[in-house]
Amino acid sequence: MKIWEKVNNLTGYDSKSRVLVEFLNQASKFLVASLPEKFLWSIASEETIQGKDADGSVVIGNGSGTAYDKIIAVYRFQGAKRRIASEVPDNSAYAFDEKDSILRASKMFPKYYRLADKIFIKPDPDYNAHASDALPYDDLFGTGITVAAGEGDKGIIIYASPPVIDANISEWVLVEFEHIALLYAASLDAKRKSDLANVEEDFEVATMYQAQSQDFYQRFTSEFQATSGSLNAPPPQQQTQRQEERAAT
Repeated sequence: MKIWEKVNNLTGYDSKSRVLVEFLNQASKFLVASLPEKFLWSIASEETIQGKDADGSVVIGNGSGTAYDKIIAVYRFQGAKRRIASEVPDNSAYAFDEKDSILRASKMFPKYYRLADKIFIKPDPDYNAHASDALPYDDLFGTGITVAAGEGDKGIIIYASPPVIDANISEWVLVEFEHIALLYAASLDAKRKSDLANVEEDFEVATMYQAQSQDFYQRFTSEFQATSGSLNAPPPQQQTQRQEERAAT
């Protein structure tokens, strides 16, 4: 069964795939933005920031090449040592490259900030990925530095992007949160049906779908909180669940 079909299986509706796929992708974005980092390592990607590309282009200070949805970790390799970078606000970006600034970043205590959909690591990574040419540049203090091929410090950005759902996918990549994503999409689909009924002035049907939307969202909230280990489910929802369990037994 395709994942969008599982939404219809949950709701009892017959909504089209093009509608539910969009709602599932909204659920994916919400979950990745909201989940604690420990749940996202399985879908994490990595980008390496260098000072000189393999083709010889000097890219010191250019920042990352990718826009990120959820940053998990940023660090610099100082030789073999992994130096974790602290995030700082971009409105002080000018100060991190000033040698006399008390905010100046150092190799032992690197920093990073987000600006224009990029990540900038300070001090700038200067790894030379070229096969043979050395990389000359001036450091923060105006001292001339030459980095041999294959030498220098790399910057590493580990990030998580929302898994993209299409009409052919049968299982969400974060399996333990699949049912939670289904509930989120079900809530949006019920809200859509309520809005359509309101437009058609069928207010009784609209009220029914609105109630179903709220129920799906409460169940989503309860399961999300329980699975992610954050807050407990709201007491009214817990009481409803207990009543349902007693009725079932």
